[in-house]
Amino acid sequence: MHHYFATRSRLQDFRSSLVSFATLAWELWLAHDIVTDNPLPWQKSIDKLTPGRVAQAMGGVFAAIGTPAVPPKPRGKSPGWKAGKKRHRKNRCPIVKKTVTRPRKEASVAV
Repeated sequence: MHHYFATRSRLQDFRSSLVSFATLAWELWLAHDIVTDNPLPWQKSIDKLTPGRVAQAMGGVFAAIGTPAVPPKPRGKSPGWKAGKKRHRKNRCPIVKKTVTRPRKEASVAV
């Protein structure tokens, strides 16, 4: 029974990797017509793009599409208080000083 679970787990891993590969291959096939060859300096320019070359050129497609993420907020020195805004001092609490506790003397027992 243990062998069945181990085999099933491996099959599930294989299936998930197969699905991700198929999705990637499908995306590369769809993008084949819209990408332009952008070879690296040591590569020759080719007319019929391979899936590797399509994947290499996908950066330009992603840059053209954009991103749904919000742009980053500016960093650095903050603008500070707005002009005319009233400022209030922080409420201060009184200081509590703890006294030193001295050990109690043991009660003497009369004999």
